[in-house]
Amino acid sequence: MSKIGRFDTDSAALTARIDAHARYAGGDMTGWALERLGAGPDDRVLDVGAGTGQQTLRLAPHVRSVLAVDASEESLRALAAEAPDNVRTRAGRFDDLAAAPCDGRFERIVSGYALYYVEDAERAIARLHDLLEPGGVLFFCGPSYENNGELRRFHWGLAGTEPPGPTPASTFMEETGPALCEARFAAVERFEFANEMRFDSADALVGYWSAYNLYDPALEDRFRAAAAEHFAGSDVFSTSKRVVGIRAAKAAA
Repeated sequence: MSKIGRFDTDSAALTARIDAHARYAGGDMTGWALERLGAGPDDRVLDVGAGTGQQTLRLAPHVRSVLAVDASEESLRALAAEAPDNVRTRAGRFDDLAAAPCDGRFERIVSGYALYYVEDAERAIARLHDLLEPGGVLFFCGPSYENNGELRRFHWGLAGTEPPGPTPASTFMEETGPALCEARFAAVERFEFANEMRFDSADALVGYWSAYNLYDPALEDRFRAAAAEHFAGSDVFSTSKRVVGIRAAKAAA
């Protein structure tokens, strides 16, 4: 079974979430990730799960080149429309990366909210290690166990069921991914980032929820009513994007 949710390759839903983060969240998660990646002007960078280019477009002016890979051709078309000449795109499933030619090695590899979708994580981490030059760095990030806990509790309270256990994404970020990197890389570091989102209206909250994988059409009327009730007594609804980042450095030659 695919780990990819229905909104994960939907360019419109991705754009809606990005816009919501820009409007309602105070922190710069992309900047946080790229600072830890530490790419320089001579570096060739591979962006795995590039989406519409949040990382690629920020990186491109400061590095030699970027190869942006994503499963969604729609997202890559949006990226390419804004990309400078040193950016190339390649469409393909995450698991196909292990078999796809990537035109040499890279000094840096970055993957934001994407790497945990692979079906064979060990194979993917091994391939990314092989694609790095000696001394190169892989940085990937994704949700922690407590990501969007406030919104998830609000949603599952309306559904009338207990919240499910950890998602495959958070389990990968908290356990599987770091363990696989420890087995292959010379040095592995873990980072955390919390980005509070403060929604100022019921419409804003509903808009974000409806572009998120929690969304359930059967709950929409109840969610709208509950959101309206919340804002009748409060000016804000807060939920935090809680992120884990893993920085893995390959041994130098």
